[in-house]
Amino acid sequence: MDIRFRSRKLERACNEEASGQREWGQNRARKVGQRLMELRAAGNLLDLSRIPGTGFHPLRHDRQGQFAVSLGGNLRLVFLPLENPLPCLPDGSLDLENISGIKILEVVDYHGE
Repeated sequence: MDIRFRSRKLERACNEEASGQREWGQNRARKVGQRLMELRAAGNLLDLSRIPGTGFHPLRHDRQGQFAVSLGGNLRLVFLPLENPLPCLPDGSLDLENISGIKILEVVDYHGE
């Protein structure tokens, strides 16, 4: 999967162990690294959705169009598909098999919003 980042700071925190540990602590940084490996190994979002334990899910309301994977507790890795326009199936739902690029937006606990 093609992975891009919202900012250089986020990219460094996600890809450099020391930066990630400073940002989120050792355990969370390790989990972010694990999820990134899973994202890179997945060819598309359908593949990602089939990996057990990722907690992959689409977001709703003011985060419509975004997706997330679990990092433990309420912490999530939030991202957007890069495809524009988004590929859809005949029933109008997203064609996850044809979404092969994402932009990581943030690592966040959005549950209190």
